[in-house]
Amino acid sequence: MFGKSVKFRMMKNNFVIFVLLVLLGLNACKEDTEGDLILDFNARINSTNLEFNRFYDMDGDSVRFEIFKFYISDFSVLNKDGDAAIPLGEVFLVDFENEASTSISNTMEVQSYKNPSFRLGLSNTQNETDPSTYAASHPLSLNQGNYWLMANSYIYFKIEGYTMLNGVESPFVYHVGFNDLNADIALERSFSIHSDARTTLIANIDINSLFANVDFLTESSTHTTNNMPLAVKMMNNFAQAITIN
Repeated sequence: MFGKSVKFRMMKNNFVIFVLLVLLGLNACKEDTEGDLILDFNARINSTNLEFNRFYDMDGDSVRFEIFKFYISDFSVLNKDGDAAIPLGEVFLVDFENEASTSISNTMEVQSYKNPSFRLGLSNTQNETDPSTYAASHPLSLNQGNYWLMANSYIYFKIEGYTMLNGVESPFVYHVGFNDLNADIALERSFSIHSDARTTLIANIDINSLFANVDFLTESSTHTTNNMPLAVKMMNNFAQAITIN
C-alpha cells in the first residue's frame, strides 16, 4: 500500500512538472515570435540635431527655436507583400521638449514589413472630438495645450522661436490646424522584426526644408485662419521635410 502511494505521488509530481514545462514552452514560443518596432522622430537643422534656444544661421537669418510639437495619427505599416495594413496607433503628440514623446514603440510579430505611414495632423473626425472627454495624459486632452477653444480645433503643429536682427529679437509663431489641413505621409522603407529585439526606424525632419521659401520678416506668424496661405505652405513644407533612415 505504501509503495502504491509513493508511486501515485511520483506520477502526480511528474504530471505537474510536465504541465509546467508545456506552459513554459508555449510562453517561450510566444516570446520568440515577437519583437519591437521603434519609430524615432529626429529634428535636424544645418545637418545637426536641433537644440532649443541655440541660434542657427538659416539662409542669412539668425534663428532660435523654443517650441516644436505636432500630431501624427493613424500610424500603420504594410505587410511584406504590401496588400494589408497593420495599424499601430491612432494618435500621438510628438513634442521635442519631451524626449520620451519622440519615440513610438510597438510590439509586433516576427516577419518582414514595409512602408510606415501616418497622417501629419489629425483626421476630421479626431479634430471634432471634445478635448475635455480625454484623460489628462491623453495626446488630445486640454492639458496638452494644443487646442483652440474659440475655434473648436486642435493645433496640428506648433513651431515658435525668435529671429535676431541688429541685436533685436523678433518672435515667429506658426500654429497650423483645422479640418482638411493635414498631410498623408508614406515613407518607403522595408524592414524586419526579429525575435526579442528592437528594430529602430528614424524619421528625420529637416528644419531647413520646413522653412523653404518662408521669409521670417514678412511671414513670421500664422494661426491658420488669419493667414491661411502661409499655413498651407507650412503644412506642405512639413510633409516634404520628413524622410526615413
